[in-house]
Amino acid sequence: MKKWNIKNLPLLLTFKAIIDEGSLVGAAQSLDVTQSAVSKHLAQLREWLGDPLFVRTSSGMLPTPRALQLIEQVEKILHESGNLLAMQPQTPIEFDGVFRLGATDEVLQHITPKLLKRMRKETPNLRLTCLPLAKDYSIKELETGSIKLLIAVNWHSPENLKQKLLFRDEFVCVMHKDNPLAQNHNSINAYAEASHILVAPLGHDNSLIDYELAKHGKGRKVLMSVPNFSLLTPELFSENAITTLPRQVGVKLAENSDLMLMQPPLDFGEVNYFALWHERFDNDPKVKWVRHSLEQIYK
Repeated sequence: MKKWNIKNLPLLLTFKAIIDEGSLVGAAQSLDVTQSAVSKHLAQLREWLGDPLFVRTSSGMLPTPRALQLIEQVEKILHESGNLLAMQPQTPIEFDGVFRLGATDEVLQHITPKLLKRMRKETPNLRLTCLPLAKDYSIKELETGSIKLLIAVNWHSPENLKQKLLFRDEFVCVMHKDNPLAQNHNSINAYAEASHILVAPLGHDNSLIDYELAKHGKGRKVLMSVPNFSLLTPELFSENAITTLPRQVGVKLAENSDLMLMQPPLDFGEVNYFALWHERFDNDPKVKWVRHSLEQIYK
């Protein structure tokens, strides 16, 4: 691979100034530097390019044939550099391609209707692809950009990931209104002995609930484990079956049914939903737009 002497590129500004002004004094004034700085730059240019470049005459500093040969190329480089700095990031209406978002099903059910509504209006050419949350939180995919953003619960990101709190929720118990636990919901023993339905999107056998129960010397009986909240239906909650999940999910599950919501007998803490992305894409216009949209959705 060819090695570029990039450190000398700023000297081209001095070259152009001397060409335009015809003197070191004029060049210094146009660059807002001292004349000695221009003289130093010229010495470096001469060494770099192997030519005097400018010779003092009665008409001022005139370019050598080598300098004249370089003018067009130098102006092109400076022009392209200016274009690089002047480039503006895409606006939402210009977005295209695919934006891949990772999350669990209850998150996607909540955000996708509102997010798609915004996308139809502001980013009509951007396609949204929703993917399940992986056990390793798709860290490699976030790093490479194959997944641009994910939403995770109660998880602290490693150093190379950025995170933003989107929404706070709390745990509730969902059960049939005739469940005996409804009359004894403050009993840790009765809660532990009930038949629990566990929602485990990442395939884990235990959750925060089990860790908190263990602190009180208790364990719970898991009747069934399912990978998605969408698999929970009112028909599953006969006899003493219960589930413990975020309130926003529980409200939707219990709607128009014989199910009811109760506070758990223990404080399981908050359910915090975070947006996570890799630091490589912190200034990516698409990632910034989706992050802002999610913040608005969760307000």
